[in-house]
Formats: sequence, C-alpha cells, structure tokens
Amino acid sequence: MGKGQVTISHALTAAACVLPLLLAPLLMSGTPPRIVLALSALAAPIALWIAVKRPMLFPFAAYVFLIPFDNLLGLSTFGTLTRILGLFAGLAFAWWMIRHRSVVKPPSSLMLWLALIAWAGVTLLWTSDVANGLRMLGTLAQIVMLYAVVSMMPVGGRDVRTLLVAIIGGGVAASVFGLYLFHHQDPAQWELQRELGRLQIQLGENAIDVNHFANALLLPIAALLVIALNERHLLRKLFYGGLLATMIAAVYASASREALVGIGVMLVYLVVVSRKRLQLIIAAVIGGILSILNPAVWQRFAEASTTGGAGRTSIWAVGLEALKHYWLLGSGAGSFTNAYDEAYIAVFQHNPAGWTRNAHNVLIGTSVELGVIGLLLLVAGWVAQYRLLRFVERGSRLDQMRTIAIAALTGLTICAFFIDLSTYKYVWLVFMLIAQARALAVLQPELALAQPQSAATKEFSIHDYLWRPSRPSHAR
Repeated sequence: MGKGQVTISHALTAAACVLPLLLAPLLMSGTPPRIVLALSALAAPIALWIAVKRPMLFPFAAYVFLIPFDNLLGLSTFGTLTRILGLFAGLAFAWWMIRHRSVVKPPSSLMLWLALIAWAGVTLLWTSDVANGLRMLGTLAQIVMLYAVVSMMPVGGRDVRTLLVAIIGGGVAASVFGLYLFHHQDPAQWELQRELGRLQIQLGENAIDVNHFANALLLPIAALLVIALNERHLLRKLFYGGLLATMIAAVYASASREALVGIGVMLVYLVVVSRKRLQLIIAAVIGGILSILNPAVWQRFAEASTTGGAGRTSIWAVGLEALKHYWLLGSGAGSFTNAYDEAYIAVFQHNPAGWTRNAHNVLIGTSVELGVIGLLLLVAGWVAQYRLLRFVERGSRLDQMRTIAIAALTGLTICAFFIDLSTYKYVWLVFMLIAQARALAVLQPELALAQPQSAATKEFSIHDYLWRPSRPSHAR
C-alpha cells in the first residue's frame, strides 16, 4: 500500500470518530425514535468495519446469538432481524473470500440441498398453494445460500471460539428470558400458562412456538455439556454446570416432550462415547429428581397415549392417506394443509386433530409435498451432514467439536419426527457448525488426526478454543 493510499479501514475509523459529533443533536433531543435512529447510525460504520475485518464476529455471531429469539424479532415487511443479519453475514463472508482470494471446497451436502431447492421449485408448477410454496421455498433458499458461504469460508481457532460463544450465549440468554416470562407473565398469558402447565412466549403480536423455542436450545445444551464434561477446573465446571441447568430448566418449563426426548437421546449418545459417563449419569439422576417439582411435564408424557401425542397420530394417519395420492411427484411445495384437508374425511381418527393441520413430521410433510424424489433428497442431505465428519478421528483435536455436532444433530433428528423444522434456522445452525468443523479440518488436517495420549499431548479440550487466543488459519 502506498504512503498516501487510504484503505477502507481508515475511512470507517474516521467515520466512527466524526459521527458522534454529527449525531449529538439527535441524542440531546431525548425522544426514543430519534435516540434509536442516532444510535443505529452511530453503530453502522463500526458494525461495517467489523464485518469487513472479522465477519465471523459480526454479523454472523449476532445472527447466531439471536436465533432462539427469531420469531420475536419481526420487522414488518422485512421479515425478522435474524433474516437481515443472515443476509448481511452471507454478503460479508462472500466479500471476505473475494478480498483474500481464499475459498474452501464446498461440501458434498451442498449439492443435495441445492437439488432439493430446485425440485421444490419445480413442484410449484402444480402446487395448490403457490403463495405458501413461494414463501417456504424463499426461506429455504436463503438459509441454504447462507449455509453455502459459511461452508466455504476459511476458519481458524478464533472463529470457532466466536461461534461457540455465540451459540452458548444465545441459548443462555433465551433461557433466562423464557424463565423470566414463566414466572412474570402478564395475567392473560399467566392463566393460559397455568392451564397448560407450560411456558408461553408472546410479545405484542409476535410469538414463539414453545416447541421450537425448546428445540433451539438443544445445540447450546450439547455444546455446554461437552465443554463442562471436559473441564478440569472445578470453579469453571460449576459455572458451566449452572448455565447448563438454566437452559435445561427453560426446556422443562416449555414442557416440550420432543425436546426433552431429544435431550435424553443426546445424553445416551454422550454416555456411550464419553469417558466421563459417570458425571453424566449423576447429573441425569439429579435432574430427574428435581423434575418432580413440576409434575405437569410428566403428566403430558403420561397423557400422550390417550391424546395421540396431542393429535399427532391422527395427523400422521391423514398425512399417510394423502401420500397415497401424491407419493411420486408430491402435491407441490407448501400445499400439505390442502392435501391434508382432501384426505381428512377418508380417515377414521381416534383423536381428531381438526382441519388444516401441519404435518408435525418432517418425513411425512416432505413426502406429501415433494413426493419420493423430495424425500430421498432430504434424507440424503441429512445423512450427508453426518458424513461430513467421518474423517475426524476419535481422540483428535476436533473430536469434541464432532461430538457436539453429532449429539445436537441426533437430538434434532428425533425432534423432526414430531414437528416441522426443516426450514428453521436452529437446525441449519447445526449444519453450519458441522461445515465449519469440516472447513477447519480441511485447512489444518492435523487437527482431525488422533493424538497420542501422553504427558506432552493430553486429550484435547474444546476449552482451548474458548479461553486461549489463536490466530485464524488464513493469517498463519
């Protein structure tokens, strides 16, 4: 760079210094809209500077942090705040890769997800609900595009640390928020909450389905479980344990049976693969004893056989009847509820769930809308996510990242049998974590190789990424 040349960093730094003086009159006015406008304008150049220099820190970490709050962050015609941050994150990553001329070869799973989008687009030609199909396809396309750039983004240890902190921080913040609402709800919501025996999350016109709220906590719980298990420092282990208890308490307050089963499956997996299984068993026993404090959750499990899982078995029966008519090409993207209504009368139901219902099962919903072709693409893409980590060896420095990702993905796979989640950001966040673990292994293959157990080479703890500074791989 020449002596007189001005870089983007210099320009943004200058703007960040000058803007406070220009915005002082707005801040002095005191009216909330003007203050918000002033602070937003003040933060914009700083945020842009960070996005250029460290896009993993912003906007991607902010996007990850806010995923559990997604449906509460509506911005009228612009969708949600997380959607906007996701768009900016994709652009920031793309710009970074262009500037540094460094790209990781995309994973095989990306082609399967793109093929799924393409096939869903074709089915719009015969769908009975074009508007909903376009909305669903648009959401899926945006998430897959972000997944694509994240999977090709070169990463290092510092980037992994940023991502994990954002995942855990967002989970803890959402849990504290949920528990606060559970105990400090407005009177109308409190009556409904007490009647149902579970958390209700609604702010104004925006609300979060408590099942999705609980499902979004599975990845933070898996991450903190692995970190706490492998932490040797007692005080930090207790601190992590307290954060973990907060998140599990929020899931328990939601009374989401699918999420609780997902956590149980994650625990079983960790008991099998971890050397610290005794700690897991003791923690599970203590958690089971404490769960007696809210028997409404166990009552929901006990009632599942008599209510058909809140009508899910009846919905699935109707969905399978609709599948008989649409098994090959599908009824078209976004048209499950119409196909459901067409088949509703033809099925005897022990626990009628009523008209116009969503599938509450990813396999049934996808197969009805997209036929056997879409179903095969979905299953192949899901399996491909597991296979991306097949070259990470047990005992390698990436082994615990692999454990976190597989535990979370396995738990969410169980949840997918009880709710529609294929277009939800928290599922794709797990996919992105897997893609970044793969990218790190591609850039630094030694991290994926088993390490000898010796005094000089101890078992790797992901705590290293959380507390020790490390330069990104592109800077090495």
